[in-house]
Amino acid sequence: MSVEKIVLELTSCINHAGLNEQRIAERELFLCLVATLLVNNLEERRYDNLFSVLFTENENTTAIERLEEVIQQTSFQRLSHHELFNELKDRLAKLSAAKTTLLLRETAYLFTQRIAEGLSRQEAISTYSHVLQRLQQMNVEDKLSEDFQYHDTPYCLAKLIHTLVKHSEAQAVYDPFALSGELAAKYAALSQLECSYTETVHQASSYLQHMLTIAGANKASALETNSLSAKANVDQGIANVAFALLEPASFNPDEDGPKLKVFDSADNDSDGRIKADSYTEKYPEHAFIQQVLYALSENGTGIVFVGKGPLHREVEDKGRRLLVDKNYVDAVIELPPKLITHRTVPLFALVLKKNKQTGTIKFVDASDCYTAKGRMNVLSNFDAIHERYLSPESLPGKVAIKTIDEVKENGRLMIPASYVSYDHGNNKQPNLISLRTSLEVICHENDKKLAEISNLLRETH
Repeated sequence: MSVEKIVLELTSCINHAGLNEQRIAERELFLCLVATLLVNNLEERRYDNLFSVLFTENENTTAIERLEEVIQQTSFQRLSHHELFNELKDRLAKLSAAKTTLLLRETAYLFTQRIAEGLSRQEAISTYSHVLQRLQQMNVEDKLSEDFQYHDTPYCLAKLIHTLVKHSEAQAVYDPFALSGELAAKYAALSQLECSYTETVHQASSYLQHMLTIAGANKASALETNSLSAKANVDQGIANVAFALLEPASFNPDEDGPKLKVFDSADNDSDGRIKADSYTEKYPEHAFIQQVLYALSENGTGIVFVGKGPLHREVEDKGRRLLVDKNYVDAVIELPPKLITHRTVPLFALVLKKNKQTGTIKFVDASDCYTAKGRMNVLSNFDAIHERYLSPESLPGKVAIKTIDEVKENGRLMIPASYVSYDHGNNKQPNLISLRTSLEVICHENDKKLAEISNLLRETH
């Protein structure tokens, strides 16, 4: 059975089982059950005994009593699995006896007929995410429509993080802007993950917890908190890998979708981890970048996906000054456009390290590393991107290695094209600060001339 057919089967099952997806508690219960089924299949049906007692009627004991007893006797593969089945038990306990009986009777076939068996971890994550998206759409007339539009975080971004990080030991990871939790989950499915920490104010923490558990995290801690609050919600240095997807549309007031309330880090209660004058409420990207650095261990790696703005906007000069002057930037990698939607502008992977051994920044052009898929692009050729990232020398048109002083002289601009495109032979790189100043003078002169023309035209009338 294809992933989409499994999604439709699971989505339709909630109403047959007597639950209403419009009721948050009932939706969360159903999705918890879906998560346990997916985990059981991924673990080669290791927890069949739990489902057997759950779906077998017994006049002497309730389903919750039987489940609780077997949970205590079960050796769980991961801590997150134990927590997931305990969550299912607790949620069932809040349901009426009649509803519980109907739910278990109508969903037993998902277990006995082995629905969703044979999925990879990535497919299981997509299955859960797509069922969640369908059940959360309040204003959609038909949640089973074939034309339903999913909003997915591309798997290729998680694969790029995995390619660049290359950690062999178990990792603790952190995402301060986990809108849907998919990036953290898809990365977890690729890596040996001990613990995953996420923060979000846009999605219920239980759903993120489910996805991270399906992805294979031993411990999943999904916080329903704002990572930019005056005081941190996670410990400093908690992760050896930290990342965030800061798509420009997420902060555009004209775009649809969730918007973040940025807390004032200049508040008297602030712990000072985020510099108040390094970002604005309209452009909070540098606040997230500093939060990533705060959560990153001394030898860890941070990767933040941003648009072009944070790398050159004058209003964020102090944010770039902090990154460049403290030598936190290991590399800036330009990626192709259209990776998230057909309208997505090119993204840039900002690679951060707190304990760099060099005084240089590597600028990489990977805008050619993609495969066209309809109206969108899919990031590809990861080996080439990795080779460019590791290159010990500049490569014309691909890689430019610049000293911190050179970047400072260029106004701390961090757009790869400002450096890579001019690394040909002895061609001298232009001073972009001088160019900007010259353009401002020209614009000022043009404004004066236009004002004079406007006055003359008024006088003639």
